[in-house]
Amino acid sequence: MKILQFTDIHLTADKSKAYEVDVWNNLDRALKLGLEWHPDLLVFSGDIAFKEGDPAIYRKFSRYLHDTIPEETRVAVLSGNHDDPALLASEFGLEKALRPDGLYYDSETDNAHLIFLDSTRKKLEKEQLDFLEEICKDIRHKPLIFIHHPPFFAGIPYMDENHAIENPGDLARAVSACSVRPAFFSGHYHTEKSYLTIEGDVFLTPSTFYQIDPVSRRFKLASYQFGFRLIEWDGKTLFTSVHMINP
Repeated sequence: MKILQFTDIHLTADKSKAYEVDVWNNLDRALKLGLEWHPDLLVFSGDIAFKEGDPAIYRKFSRYLHDTIPEETRVAVLSGNHDDPALLASEFGLEKALRPDGLYYDSETDNAHLIFLDSTRKKLEKEQLDFLEEICKDIRHKPLIFIHHPPFFAGIPYMDENHAIENPGDLARAVSACSVRPAFFSGHYHTEKSYLTIEGDVFLTPSTFYQIDPVSRRFKLASYQFGFRLIEWDGKTLFTSVHMINP
């Protein structure tokens, strides 16, 4: 199974630039490059909208995908802190996955259990944590967990201190029920990083907008390069790589 993860694409409603960055063109370049790997699934892991959820943005994004990707390629969308879960669910036909505390759902393949969580509110409420724990209790295949915020602190000072998920301990307790070690794929931090925790392996994917300095304690732009992540899982080995593109 091949998965492409795109995150923090921050699209504008009128396809104008965002802070002088042509975010629609960045997405188009990244997606068309990624499609050369013939992925089975595309995951857009939150912050699809530039500043806040907007039905016009989601509608144009949905139509763009319809016109760009092969019909057999599946799409999964997650809500980020700049999104509106209800509007996303409405546009992408995910109404059954929409609950009072967010938009989250799962899907099982022959060799993996895909879990799509919602950290729009910067935390996971009890209902969502219970949903995750119940899946973990009965897990049969490798859990690949997608969540906008990194599930645990990432050693990136500015983001950890100002924009981290608020209840990583609760999330850790929920996934501790998993008998198979999970892999987490996140965004939000606008940088690439991989790290291993007791709870699982964590992979941060760069934005298609801009990258943030991973060392500074204040907001500092690192680069206007943009990128995406390729994930390959064959039931035994997980391969993943980040592909960066110059502006």
